[in-house]
Amino acid sequence: MPKEVVLTPAGFEKLRQELEYLSTVRRQEIAEQIRRAVENAGDLTDNTEYLEAKSEQARLEHRIALLEERLAHARVVQPGEVSGDFVGLGSRVVLRDVERGTAVETPQDHSRATFAPKIEKSEGEIRFDAPARAIYDKFRAFDPWPGLFFEAGGETIKLTDIRPIAASGEPGSVVSIGSDGVVVAAGDGAIRIVEMQRPNKARAAARDVARGLGWRPGTRLR
Repeated sequence: MPKEVVLTPAGFEKLRQELEYLSTVRRQEIAEQIRRAVENAGDLTDNTEYLEAKSEQARLEHRIALLEERLAHARVVQPGEVSGDFVGLGSRVVLRDVERGTAVETPQDHSRATFAPKIEKSEGEIRFDAPARAIYDKFRAFDPWPGLFFEAGGETIKLTDIRPIAASGEPGSVVSIGSDGVVVAAGDGAIRIVEMQRPNKARAAARDVARGLGWRPGTRLR
């Protein structure tokens, strides 16, 4: 069952306006880009303009679907619904010490500071025997650099849009390939790959890339 999304009236309206723009104006603009690319080129296999437009279309439809789901399960909270004794969504908070000018500043103890090590490109490589949530968290952490990638068929495949889902199968096996992406089983759950990229190619819908690589349900990846 989809989770309830709690929004303020302003937050709800912002998402509604974004959905309206994307589903009308932006969707039409991308469709026109694709039509022009098809009109101006015979072979679309390596047509950068066409591939980039299709990739943008996939990202757009993903965003539209996400917005529709959020708005369908939204609960709008009015500021008056929250008691004055509690802080909640829509509450207005005043820091009295700051407002009065009586806040006490505490210097930072630099001797207790820690340093994060430099991120190496190799850290972006994944294996599908890891839990789906861990793979997704790594994707969020390493976007845009170094990004997430894995080796398949002698190629380095970069994942440019993924999400964790509830599905099962042998870790690393392709569960399904469809218009909504490629589902690959992980150590716990599964990853839906919405978009990916082959070396020296534009980003493209995962379904198209998978078919170009010869993947089928049951194909084993690392």
